[in-house]
Amino acid sequence: MKPLVVLLLCCVLVGGVSAQDGGRGVVRTSYRDDGALAQLLLPTLYARDPATGLPTAAGAGNFGLVLNPGAGPVLHLRDDLLWGDGMPVTAYDVLYKYVIDATTSYADADGLHVFNDLIAGARLIDEYTLELDFLDQTCAAPVRVNQALPLAHVRAPDFRAFVDAVGTPDELLTLPEWIAAYRAYFADRVPRSTSTLPLPGTPFQLVEAQSDQGLHLVSDDLAIVYSPAPAGMTPVERFLTGQTNLLLDVPFDRRADVRAARDIQIAEMPGGSWDMLLFNLADPTRPRDAYDEDGARRDQGQHPLFGDLRVRRAVQLAINVDEVIESTFHGNATPMAANYPPTSWASDPDLAPLGYDPTEAERLLDEAGWVDVDGDGVRNCYHCLYGTEGMDFYFMIGLDPQLSQASSYAAAESVSRQLRRVGIAAQVSEAPSASLQEFDAYWFTFGAETALNRDPDQAALWSTAADVVDSAGNPGSYSNPHVDALLEQARMLPGCDVEQRAALYREVSTLLQADQPAVWLYARHEFYAARGIENFAPYPDNPLWNVTTWRVHP
Repeated sequence: MKPLVVLLLCCVLVGGVSAQDGGRGVVRTSYRDDGALAQLLLPTLYARDPATGLPTAAGAGNFGLVLNPGAGPVLHLRDDLLWGDGMPVTAYDVLYKYVIDATTSYADADGLHVFNDLIAGARLIDEYTLELDFLDQTCAAPVRVNQALPLAHVRAPDFRAFVDAVGTPDELLTLPEWIAAYRAYFADRVPRSTSTLPLPGTPFQLVEAQSDQGLHLVSDDLAIVYSPAPAGMTPVERFLTGQTNLLLDVPFDRRADVRAARDIQIAEMPGGSWDMLLFNLADPTRPRDAYDEDGARRDQGQHPLFGDLRVRRAVQLAINVDEVIESTFHGNATPMAANYPPTSWASDPDLAPLGYDPTEAERLLDEAGWVDVDGDGVRNCYHCLYGTEGMDFYFMIGLDPQLSQASSYAAAESVSRQLRRVGIAAQVSEAPSASLQEFDAYWFTFGAETALNRDPDQAALWSTAADVVDSAGNPGSYSNPHVDALLEQARMLPGCDVEQRAALYREVSTLLQADQPAVWLYARHEFYAARGIENFAPYPDNPLWNVTTWRVHP
């Protein structure tokens, strides 16, 4: 979770500081979903459809700015949103975000260098109109560039004066031109506020925030009060005893207790967080980019185990995903057929998971030349395709110690135990970044808000062109020209029609299931609970999307 409470302490608080809520309904919770709460305080460039996550037009019931998403680089903004201090949210705030706040710049002997992976240039047209030249011109761009906006007149009080001095050029200024002008205007001192989060916007205002006591947000009709559970009591216990009326996150091992309670509203569904075990298909002792400096396709060698499709398929069939889900998540996950969780609009509802078939797994291993020659319970290469004769079927399951959750380690250990039943020895271990491409197999956990999940474009995972060592692109060195073509077609589809893109991604999923570049595992379930809240209707990974319509009953 993002440390929202700590960040809010840096804000200038507005509104009253009284904890009295008058006639407002009060939502009380001890579980804090910081991403969900941030959506109540900060406007974003684009509004998002709560069901799909796709950009939608700004308007009543959302807090996006752009009225014309997808219509081109000229963005027309709504004029009815105010910051908590009463100042309007304008194109200046957008310009500050994408030109200054998201930019790292420095000067060396060769001149000014600018880094920004969002835009190449920008032009302010008027108070509520601007043009942004996004670096990413694909169909995935509007979702991936969508960010919460900072408050320009608090972050940099003279920013408006600077922009007005630049004027409204007929052509876009490039990002280096903007930064150079900014530095010159402020005499080479780029002013940055020490505040890490701006004043809250609408509809909620922050009226109280203490890192040890919680936070208090109010709108005209509703108050949301977060307070941590006291010592000796868990948030679940507070909820079950009636001290709170909202749970935004519940440990997997406590969800059955909440389900068993009376008069509780429960929403549970597959979410956008999912796991897979990625195979390295290339020679891990000599990592090489897919293409050389002249654009010619390189021979990347073969992984001694996983270069053989039969072996990869055997590993998938030897894993009882339902057993992993039950032992690790108490049943709170859904098996995946391929590379998209069920909540994604790109997921193919007709593509079924391959299932658990250890007998077929053993047959495939035998056929591929992996048999237990010495009787120690671990298979050996006996005329196998790429391994050294006599070598053990042994590999490492790598997990990133900084990114992996405890549940990922537990699930990986469960997979290791299951593989041993068919003669495969797999050891779970902390490992350096998969981007170095020196691994055998790597455990990936994708959160709902990672770039790969905000839009279903997965070219970074599967396209041959993305396979560059130490770039985090296609670390498994998977390559299929048909998949490359489908991914590119979906990325650059004129008009970006969702149904047409979804059809292309479903073809990709069918091919990926057949090629087996990874073990497809599961999507974790989201679980939300409430008591006495009318219109409580969470979407996956978006529990507060309609909070302004909630009515709280005693």
